[in-house]
Parts: sequence; structure tokens; C-alpha cells
Amino acid sequence: MMSSNGAAIRLAEAEYITQPELRSWERVFVRTRGAEKQEEKEAAGDSFGPPHAKRVSELGYFPTYLAKLAVDQKMIDSVDVQLGLSLSSTLQEKAFSLAARRFEVAVGK
Repeated sequence: MMSSNGAAIRLAEAEYITQPELRSWERVFVRTRGAEKQEEKEAAGDSFGPPHAKRVSELGYFPTYLAKLAVDQKMIDSVDVQLGLSLSSTLQEKAFSLAARRFEVAVGK
């Protein structure tokens, strides 16, 4: 699966759009990771509630749950999750808990 930014770059490389059109599109639609993190921080306030749910919805419950199981079994650690899923250490516990609850509901526990 290709990101929309990746698709736009490929369109420019194939000369379907011009470089100025690509730069214009990027200014409007591409957000930096820092800007996303700042928005999450502002949305969360002191609770850190919304960002973990937002991030899990972006990642999907299955990869998050698998990461939880791997951490629980000490196959990987928090740093591995940060690098692999871009899920910050401050959000991991709540994200893992949310994913686990969703899986428990899905399998009827």
C-alpha cells in the first residue's frame, strides 16, 4: 500500500504532475510527524486519552495487540514498539489495554 504522499511523488516522477504542483500539494496535504504529535498533545491535555485511541485506530487493533503480546512475552521491548509502530512509550500501556479489551470482546471473553 502506498501513501498518498508517495503516490504524489510517483505522479511527479512519471510527469503526470509538475514539480510546482507537487510542492503545492505537499504544502496543503503533507503533515510532519512533529505537527501530528503537537496536535495530539493539545487534544489530550493532561489525560492522554484521545491520542492513544487515535493512534490505535491508525495502526489497527491486530498489530497493536500483537505488539502487546510480544512485549508481555519479553520478545521485544518498548523501544522496539516505538521504532516499529511509531507508538510512543507514553501511549503504549493505554494503547495495549485498549487493543486487548477489543480482542476480548471480539472473542467473547
